[in-house]
Amino acid sequence: MNCFIATMALWCVFGATIGGSILSGMLLSIGMTDSQIGAVMSLSLIFLPMQLLGSILQRRFFHRKKFWMVLAVCHYSAFLAIALLVASWGRLNQATAVGLFMGFFALAQIASQLQGATVLAWIGELVPFRESHRFWTRRTAVQIVASVLAGIGMGLLADHFGREKSSTYAFLLGVGLIFGYLSFITQAIPPDPEREEKPFHFHLGEFLGTLWKESNFRYLSGFFAIQSIGNWVMSAFTFVYLQRDMEFSQTDIQILLAMSSLVSFVSGYLFTAFGNRYGRKPLLMICSVLKFGEFLLWGTLTPGNNWLDHSMIDFLNLIHIPTGGITPGLLGAAPVFLLGGFVNMGLNSGQLSLLTTEGNKENQSFLIAFFFTLTGLAGAAAAFASGFLFEFFRTFELLTRFQLTAFNGLALVGSVFFLICLVSLAPFRELGAAPAGKVVRSFLSHNPFRAVFQAHVLASPLEESRRAETLGSAGSGLADNEFLLGLRSPSSMVRMRTLLHLATMDSDELDPAITDELQQLLQSKTLSVRPLAAMTLAKHNVTQAEDALIASFNDRDPDFVNTTIYCAGLLHLEKAREPLRAILLSPAREFSRSAAAEALSRFGDYHDAELIFTAYLSESDWILSRQCLLSLLRTMTPPPHHVMRLFEEEEKTPGARIEQELLLLAGRPSLGLSAEVLTGMFSAGEYTTLLAKVLVAELSDEILPGAMNDEHFLLERFLPGGRFRDKFLQGEDLRANALRLQLRFWQLLRREGSDPDRFKLLGALILARLQLEQPNA
Repeated sequence: MNCFIATMALWCVFGATIGGSILSGMLLSIGMTDSQIGAVMSLSLIFLPMQLLGSILQRRFFHRKKFWMVLAVCHYSAFLAIALLVASWGRLNQATAVGLFMGFFALAQIASQLQGATVLAWIGELVPFRESHRFWTRRTAVQIVASVLAGIGMGLLADHFGREKSSTYAFLLGVGLIFGYLSFITQAIPPDPEREEKPFHFHLGEFLGTLWKESNFRYLSGFFAIQSIGNWVMSAFTFVYLQRDMEFSQTDIQILLAMSSLVSFVSGYLFTAFGNRYGRKPLLMICSVLKFGEFLLWGTLTPGNNWLDHSMIDFLNLIHIPTGGITPGLLGAAPVFLLGGFVNMGLNSGQLSLLTTEGNKENQSFLIAFFFTLTGLAGAAAAFASGFLFEFFRTFELLTRFQLTAFNGLALVGSVFFLICLVSLAPFRELGAAPAGKVVRSFLSHNPFRAVFQAHVLASPLEESRRAETLGSAGSGLADNEFLLGLRSPSSMVRMRTLLHLATMDSDELDPAITDELQQLLQSKTLSVRPLAAMTLAKHNVTQAEDALIASFNDRDPDFVNTTIYCAGLLHLEKAREPLRAILLSPAREFSRSAAAEALSRFGDYHDAELIFTAYLSESDWILSRQCLLSLLRTMTPPPHHVMRLFEEEEKTPGARIEQELLLLAGRPSLGLSAEVLTGMFSAGEYTTLLAKVLVAELSDEILPGAMNDEHFLLERFLPGGRFRDKFLQGEDLRANALRLQLRFWQLLRREGSDPDRFKLLGALILARLQLEQPNA
């Protein structure tokens, strides 16, 4: 990965001479017309479909690395020819020279595009998935820094030797080619995991079918295709506009680019953390909205001292920074470049990360090629149309009325596409990504300016409803003292709103004074605040309150008792184990059994399972009964506990989890169970017979061989009073507990007759799989 990053750093010196303001200056220096400049700019887009052809040729005939090496040499050689052509420009006929320039430039673009998708697929295969976003962000950051240094150096050289002379650009291109060949040598170091020879058959129909199945890739391609239109409606004329209309020198432009790149480099760390936490989809959507704002600024950036330039001059004068001698319009352009640098970093890193991880590796190079083909053709169409729009906007009355230029009109048209593209990405599904709206709300609710404002508001006398509302949305830190006052407020509305907010607030640590106050509230005469105080202490993991919580188990208020029991479970209070067991054993504490069962299951183990099972048997409410069943299974499974997920899977798709458990049991050769037979019984609703067959297979596995009649065999295991006949079923180990519980579930299902509870069957099957997965099974 380091070689690929070093390659990019070296290539950026070459890249600075074949694009951006240096390329625009070169075209102006050799006397190309506007239409010829537009044609040159569009060549890099027109040939993007060659990536698909390159992928097919490489997969069919060539080894990937060798294919890249040949085309890379052709690419650099074509630009070497352009450097020689520009150096001798005045000695050739203008039409002939322009034709040769177009031909060599087209050849360079063809060689570049033929290898484009192949190189990305090569890199994507070497970079681990978990490092993808980090790698592409690092690579983009290095690219930015290298581009800045190279751009500034080339800009200074161009101004020093004369930016109007064609010989200047021939020299700069020659310097760039040296670094281009060095980058070629560096990239040749990493190995290519692709085999030398492999069978390959390409059929267009199959490829389109594969592409259709990759719905995420379609949405991603559509999103960036629309963005490409928005970019290229304006971008073909950006540097021409800055040099010709705004009269910026190459050094001015490179300074702006350096500022933009510096912001991009710093924001790379932000976007790395952002992508890892929230996902890449919200990153792309938020950056698209910011890109819309950037193009609006471009749409008002007029030559000379525009409104943004005046604003920047006033600000610098306010902080006593002299502004004399600065090129008119340069200060106004700075915020536009800064915003662009920030946003482009997020869009580029998100694009490359998604592009090299979506889809399977087998078809990835084709998908990448299709992606760049689609976005390139969309951009080429936009660049082609931009020339006609430019001519139209020259005489467009509405623009002239607001003293805007034709270039400003192109920027405003482009801004619209950045809002349209959001619609195409909305159906995109990225695993683990947060909704963009939720991310924005999170940023707004946690920003420091809002916290300062709320602290200022709370420091003043307020109406009761206003104080309650403000406390209910305030952040921690600056408002801690106000929270403490809110807990002691004579208004029950303010007290309740403060407690509700503290119970749900995401803060790392409560102020000790607030913690002390909450513990005192556990003894309050106001019954309504005590459960909320207990919940707040548990939410913020205040284990110092354990004595007060355990003492509250004997309170007269059953709702408060159940709340404190629940909180003891959340806090994993070992001191609460015996009090909780006492509640489960007490006939007088029936109202708290389900709460005690759940709390004990959060830090207990399989030794508590049978005690929780008694609570399960005595619970008549179906929700609390299901809660006890879940608690029972939680004590029997090793952490991390996934029982809740299994239950939800069964709840949302009835039968799905049970069939999965049956297939897992049928996969155990020692049991001799048939998946077809088991699933057939389940489909027929024969839960009792099904579980009996599983139990007989477990019990007869080297323990009681020769079992014949399922039901009779199982009934023989029981003795009067709920005890068990076999010595191994009387043990205290995990396996004995699991078998005893399964037998009792079978007995319960047998009594239910024609309307059995499938969750009892699910619980028994989970226990069966669990005890078979133990090392001694």
